[in-house]
Amino acid sequence: MSSGSGRHTYAVGDDTVSDHDAKQELERILSDPEFHCTVRHRKFLRFVTDELLQGRGDAVKAYTIAVDVFGRPPSFDPSTDPIVRIEATRLRAALTRYYELHGNGLSVRIELPKGRYIPVFTRSRPGCEPEPVSLDDAPAPAVASQPPTSPLQPSARTQWKSVVIGAVAGLASAGLFVGIVFIRWAERPAFSKRPNLTVELRLDGRANSEAAVFRDQLLVALSNFQTVTTSAPDAITASVGDAATSGTPRSIQSRYRLLLKYGEDREGTVLWWHLLDTGNGETVRAGIIRPPNAVNVEPTAWLAGRLATQLASPRGVINRLETAREVDRPTLGNGCVVRAVEAMDSREPDELGEVRACLERSLALRENDADAHAVLAGVLAMLGSGGLMPGLMDKAVEHAGRAVELAPDSDRGFLARMMTQFRLGNSDAAIQAGRRALELNPNNPRTIAKLAYILFVTGHWGEGAQLARASLQQGESRDDVESILSFDAYRRGQYAEALQHLRQINRSDCYCLQVLKVAILGQLGRKAEAEAAIADLRRERPQFEASFGADLAHRSFAPSLITLLKAGLEKAGVKVA
Repeated sequence: MSSGSGRHTYAVGDDTVSDHDAKQELERILSDPEFHCTVRHRKFLRFVTDELLQGRGDAVKAYTIAVDVFGRPPSFDPSTDPIVRIEATRLRAALTRYYELHGNGLSVRIELPKGRYIPVFTRSRPGCEPEPVSLDDAPAPAVASQPPTSPLQPSARTQWKSVVIGAVAGLASAGLFVGIVFIRWAERPAFSKRPNLTVELRLDGRANSEAAVFRDQLLVALSNFQTVTTSAPDAITASVGDAATSGTPRSIQSRYRLLLKYGEDREGTVLWWHLLDTGNGETVRAGIIRPPNAVNVEPTAWLAGRLATQLASPRGVINRLETAREVDRPTLGNGCVVRAVEAMDSREPDELGEVRACLERSLALRENDADAHAVLAGVLAMLGSGGLMPGLMDKAVEHAGRAVELAPDSDRGFLARMMTQFRLGNSDAAIQAGRRALELNPNNPRTIAKLAYILFVTGHWGEGAQLARASLQQGESRDDVESILSFDAYRRGQYAEALQHLRQINRSDCYCLQVLKVAILGQLGRKAEAEAAIADLRRERPQFEASFGADLAHRSFAPSLITLLKAGLEKAGVKVA
């Protein structure tokens, strides 16, 4: 199949690009230090190529990649979690950039076509270009005889020609000027606001009073997340694109409509909800929620908290949709914020660096953006926690403080303060900030999970484990939660349960979890597996035995927990200093 540019493209298995050549190019590019991409992009490329070579290319979908490559749970929904689309876009750009800079002389290339997750291998072909024609050798056109004219008095035809040329030149200049102005206007960075959510409640005559209470509680719960703005159905709102004054970026805002029906059926109280994107009128998500039959659960408050979490939490439906929009049309402001949440989940330095630059640019334009300050504090804390970039932790603390100052009623600033103080080793200050964040928004699973981890490793076993389980009940399945449950099971001597929780965690390269794995295998007497885990740990830290205690103490681990881990390491054959 010809591409029309002198190159022919073939799928793997064709006579032109053999399986061997495709595999060889994959290994070559993955080992080339000039191929700048993240670890997850390398895993992505290797996975889809291997599936293609094994003849399973047609079975590879976004769900498969999300679960097998990015460690998403089996409940992954590609319509609300754009992780695969985002990473495919970044991988596609990395491949294009690499071959543009370093592709000369290469016979085989890897491409990731838009709209697909399966690569295509192409082989360059020498093109056939027409031979250049010399103007000196071209025959002169026949010219009708003209009466001679004076060089000082051009003919009427020459004068008219000059007028036409001048007019065309003038129009071209004017068009060029207009084009430059338009391009500069179009290239101005768009500044996205928090998305707007219109809430419409349909009442059931049998439950009108409860429905009204639920609506009020839902609006409060949504506002606590500080990720959306809410409005009544008949409210008059600005257009999606707001005109910008000279020198400031134009503002844009996504709009959603939430339709609710609160009532009862044979099984009791039930809530139906339906979320629409008003930009295209499409339904983006719908569901049914029922309150649990627990004695101490107030149905309306529980339903309001659960729905607000599903829609407006940092990893909720609306923020996932906003992240998906950012793939094709990245923006400043709220766009940087939602991309930063994704980057902090991935922990990839390159992605953290990109969102850091985006957030700093946003603050240069709007210095009082509390959300940008709070999220930038978290990004800087992650980049500076290893001590490789001195000064970042100080900046992180500064931005967290600024976020709290600008929005004292938002949990985002206090969450940022909790994480920065914990990474600095100030456990008491971190716990205090975390408790305040939880008071401001008791439904944020991210705050619950982070605070639970800090409480647990610093010795507050019961409270930490309880919060972790509460986070899971709210639909949060983050690594921090499984880490806590794994450490808690180990502390209680339930080593098989601890290993089961550990296997649910995506972060296999985390030092603390590598230590825990060795300790669990040592307690279970699984020597061969323990030796392999020790080898993995030593590849990252060749002398980890000597620094084991200091490393965990630096991470604010309680002395009693360090002692328990040491016992497991010794049973695995590790002599800890």
